[in-house]
Parts: sequence; structure tokens; C-alpha cells
Amino acid sequence: MDAAKGGAKIRSYEGMLRGGFSADAIYDIHEYLSPITVEEITKLVNGEVVYSPGSEFIKPLYGYTIVNSLRAILQLSYNEFQKLYGWSSERAMIYTEVSTGRSPMVALRVTNLKPALVVIHGIPASQVDKVAAKIAEIEHMPLIATVMPMTDLIRALQSHDIKH
Repeated sequence: MDAAKGGAKIRSYEGMLRGGFSADAIYDIHEYLSPITVEEITKLVNGEVVYSPGSEFIKPLYGYTIVNSLRAILQLSYNEFQKLYGWSSERAMIYTEVSTGRSPMVALRVTNLKPALVVIHGIPASQVDKVAAKIAEIEHMPLIATVMPMTDLIRALQSHDIKH
């Protein structure tokens, strides 16, 4: 209902989640009104699958966070890094400004909270580092890559609430 009226209430909660840490590391954070599948997000963002675990490891997604990978790793504390998960870790973490995808996957490997999906933004699947793919396999975490322009990516991800 809030989305039909412009989403002011949802955006106010998103604003609270951003409070207290470097906003320049986060491009967008959004909680979905209804869950979305990994396959649906992959289609929305024109993603290429780098690694897909067995279906028993794939969870519904309740939101997404788009974060500048390098800024997050260099600027955010452990507590701030946890805030990237919003209300739920069952979300897509989309990392931008990556050259190979290795650094965000290494960072995820050593944290307790794990997203339900990792999206590497800005490089095709063929350029995602083999170590990043191996970490996704070890963690049973779906990993996709997309080169969709950022404004189109955000628009596509937000379109899920409009359709449902």
C-alpha cells in the first residue's frame, strides 16, 4: 500500500538504516514488499551466472544493497558493514567498482553474515576472478555478474515492487 502511495514510509526506514555510516559507500538500499527469487533478479539486471549452488541453498530475497566495494572495505567498520544488510541478510548484495570481484568475496568469506545473493557489477562473468567463484562455491552462495548501467540497474531492481 505504501508503494502505491509513493513509498514514503519505506524510504523513511531505509534512511534510518543508512544512519551512522559513510553514505558514499552505499548507492542504494531497498527492502522489497514481497520476496523475489535469485532467478528474477538475474533477469532484471541482465545478469550472467558465475556460480549457482544447489536449489537447497537458494533463498528468497527480501531486499538489496548496492555498495561501492572498495569504499566499503576501506571505510566501513565491522558494525557498519553489518548495517549493509538492512532488515535481513536474505538479500542481494551488489558490489560496484570492482576489477575482478575477488575483494568483496574475500570480505564476505571472513564475516558471519552472508547475503543470499552476490552480484558483481561492472564486469562480465568471464572476467570474475576464479578465487571469487571458488569462495561462492565454498559458501554455497549464488554469484552473478552484470554490466547494466547503474541507473538502469536501480530502476530494474525497484521495478519489482511496482509489478507486485
